[in-house]
Amino acid sequence: CGRKDHAAVGSDYKIFVNPSITEVLCTTTAESIAMGKWVIIPKHASNEFFLQFPNCLQYSTKQEFVEALHHALQHPTPLQQDELLRPLTWEAATQRFLEVGCIAKRDARRRGRIGFRLDETMHYTLGHGRRGDVIRKVLGGGPVANQHKYETSDVPSDVIVVPSQC
Repeated sequence: CGRKDHAAVGSDYKIFVNPSITEVLCTTTAESIAMGKWVIIPKHASNEFFLQFPNCLQYSTKQEFVEALHHALQHPTPLQQDELLRPLTWEAATQRFLEVGCIAKRDARRRGRIGFRLDETMHYTLGHGRRGDVIRKVLGGGPVANQHKYETSDVPSDVIVVPSQC
């Protein structure tokens, strides 16, 4: 079968199984739910968001997986109403992001007194000089770890330097 655009399979498939518990965005799960497929995923904190959808089945044991699969094979997917799919829109995702990113005025003042100095110090330490290069290299900065070395090297202005992938 090979690679295919998921939109191209259309109604050929009605079940999507995603056993992952390490996906951060779970985009394929969200797309499958929006397409009206049955979605079978493990019970895990990263998958809690999807519990609100009637075509999402979760499992925590092999037996529960078999039961969910059997249910999906034997039943048509529930029809989705537009208001049920709203949480999958970019607007809803942006709203959730803004809600978790806001901090209280009290916390902002406290951060201004304490945290900003720490943030500023960390930014300066990581962003400047040989010490910054060493810290970035230790933290896995890869090609960008040698920023100070690159900035202080004698590279003619008409040469484009592509960092090595080490």
